[in-house]
Amino acid sequence: MKNFLKNYGFLIFMLIGIAAGCITGAFWPGATVLEPLGTLFINMMFCIVVPMVFCSIASAIANM
Repeated sequence: MKNFLKNYGFLIFMLIGIAAGCITGAFWPGATVLEPLGTLFINMMFCIVVPMVFCSIASAIANM
């Protein structure tokens, strides 16, 4: 069991979080209060992912 959680623990917690978010958004009418947090999260992801992809591509070209 310990080895199973070590290998799949993050995946299980991620799926539980996604399910909890879906249930919260579907059944809690006041969930629009949390919308700014979601927007902030998406904007922060763009600020991280775009430079990371650029650096990865630039590094791959430089290594060639």
